[in-house]
Formats: sequence, structure tokens, C-alpha cells
Amino acid sequence: MKNFLRGLAAGIAIGYLTAPRSGKETREQLSDTMNGMKDQWDEAKTQITGLIEDVKSQVGISTNELADKAQDKFDQYKHEANQTKEFVRNRYNDKVDDLADATKAGVDTAEENLKI
Repeated sequence: MKNFLRGLAAGIAIGYLTAPRSGKETREQLSDTMNGMKDQWDEAKTQITGLIEDVKSQVGISTNELADKAQDKFDQYKHEANQTKEFVRNRYNDKVDDLADATKAGVDTAEENLKI
């Protein structure tokens, strides 16, 4: 791209320098053309910069949305894991209580049988 612009500028300059005009007219026309090209370049640069900023802001929004969704999923899985942990803990405690009750009943039965 850079070489293309250099070639374009050189072609325009050669065209103006070889045109049948006075030196002053040629310099003025060349200056006007170069100023016009500079203005077009600056306008294109401004537009590209604006587009880049738009893309960056869109990417920022998308990134934030993804981060929020990931946090929501994490919270959901954490909640589900806590519920599962509580379920398992309650089942374990129930089994321990059942075993303790069975053991106490067995001890009571043994004591009654030994009292003969």
C-alpha cells in the first residue's frame, strides 16, 4: 500500500512537471493535488480510526456479556453442587442415625437376654 501511494504520487508529480504550463501554475496545481490527497488520507484515517473504535467497543460488550454468562453458569453449578453436597450429607447422617439406632436396639436386646 505504501509503495502504491509513493508510485501514485511520483506519477502525478511527473505528469505535472512534464505538462505544458508555467512553473508557477504547475507548482500550484501540484500543491493543490497533494493537499487534496492529504485531506482524503486524513479523512480515510479518521474513518478507519472510528471503525476500529466501534469494533473495540463491540468486542468489549461481547467480552462483558460472555463474562457475565460464565459467572452465571459458575454460580448455577456452585449452587447445584451445594445442593448435592447437602443431599449426600443428609443421606449419610440418616444412615449413621439408622445404624446408631440399630446398634442401640441390639445392645438393649443383648442386655435383656443377659438378665435371664
